[in-house]
Amino acid sequence: MTSAAERTSEPDSSNRRRSSRRKGTDTRRRIIVRSIGGLAALLAAFAGCEPTGWIVSDVLLAAGFAYVVTVASARAQRWTWLWLAGIATAAGMGSIWVIAAALALGICAVAITTALRDRIYGAAIGALAVQTLLRLPDIGFTGFTALLTALAVAPALWSGYSYTHKRTRRQIHLAVGIAAGAMALATLVFGLVALNARSDVEAAIDTSRQALDTLQSGDQETAGALFDQAAGQFDDANAALTAPWALPARLVPAVGHHAQALGDVTAAGENLAATASTTATTAPYQQLRASAGQIDLTTVASMQEPVDASVAALEDARRTVDDVSSPWLLPRVADPLDELAAEIDDSLPDARLAAEGLRVAPDLLGGNGTRRYLLLVGNPAEARYLGGFVGAYGELEAQDGKVTLTRSGPIAELAEADGKESRALDGPAAFVDNYGSFNPARYPQNLTAAPDFPLVAEAARQLYPQTGGSSVDGVIYVDPYGLEALLALTGPITVEGI
Repeated sequence: MTSAAERTSEPDSSNRRRSSRRKGTDTRRRIIVRSIGGLAALLAAFAGCEPTGWIVSDVLLAAGFAYVVTVASARAQRWTWLWLAGIATAAGMGSIWVIAAALALGICAVAITTALRDRIYGAAIGALAVQTLLRLPDIGFTGFTALLTALAVAPALWSGYSYTHKRTRRQIHLAVGIAAGAMALATLVFGLVALNARSDVEAAIDTSRQALDTLQSGDQETAGALFDQAAGQFDDANAALTAPWALPARLVPAVGHHAQALGDVTAAGENLAATASTTATTAPYQQLRASAGQIDLTTVASMQEPVDASVAALEDARRTVDDVSSPWLLPRVADPLDELAAEIDDSLPDARLAAEGLRVAPDLLGGNGTRRYLLLVGNPAEARYLGGFVGAYGELEAQDGKVTLTRSGPIAELAEADGKESRALDGPAAFVDNYGSFNPARYPQNLTAAPDFPLVAEAARQLYPQTGGSSVDGVIYVDPYGLEALLALTGPITVEGI
């Protein structure tokens, strides 16, 4: 016989076991959901999102966003799963990550058709869909993908929030309030710092332009001092923009891009101005003028290092502008960056050409042994593809920076030189095949028949020794327009007998 007390205790024991199993199941589900959220956060860290422009905060924000969406989706209603996965699939078309959204949509279909509302299903849908949303291709206007992502996740976030415990909601309120307050304070502080640094940046730009004008007038010492002053002004601005109290702004979406851009560009400006100051005071370009037909190769060599440093500083500044450029920048910041990029692009080709010229000049001017060059003087009275026919020639000899015209005359001298009937041109093949009909071996005035000067130079280098000339190391072509440009550099010259 079973007593009444024993019969009463059996249902209680059964209820306790069922309650214990439910708690165990819930615990396992929470662990699985959090694990899925952790995996989603890990994958999101590599999404390449740039809400702030600083890699550390970008990674943390992307990972945190993915985790929150995943955990919230686990508690959200099923219709929000369909909304989230559907928008992610439609927006992700064209990206390989649309596969993740499509898989989330498939899980959603299974959950709806089987009337399941399991947290693990929701977590998986949120984790997969958010990967696609974080990697959306460019769509529409700037910020459209961010707006689309917010639209996709909002129902799941709100629904998940609605199903949380009151204690958890209070924690969420506190966390959101602290984060919003901290971001607002960081933005305000950075705004005040940026306004204070603006005067230093504007002064630095004005001083740099004044230094360039002074340098072009030939006053290198004053230009160097002005560049040094500009470097100090850029440094003052950079110190303010990168002060400890300004750095939290780099954690704020959109604001972080402005903090990164202004900090990096002022640092690049300081480096550029400091390098320009060194170049202006140590590269005596005014001494490069030839004296009695000779250029001081020691001066040329002394200029190589500072000019190379200037090129490197310009290239670093250009890379910095590219790195900090972002569609999130306000026009007040983006427009000056575009102007700076344009100015650097205008200056870089000349700077690179100057650096390359200084590297090869000593060898070209006979610093490592005598060099000989054939000079072809073009005459535009008769058109040729290179400009005009060759009307005269000269032979230049360069030794230790001194350039001497050792031979010259009308092109007829070469055309009528001994052996004119036996001269032959072996190449280059492109010249012979396409312009051989002009018979430049017999009539060297037609060497300029080709528009490609390297072909012309190689043909002339072969033919000149066959006309009685020396073997040459290179060929120079100049026409009246080129002579005009040279005279602009050298000033007027006196020709004997005229």
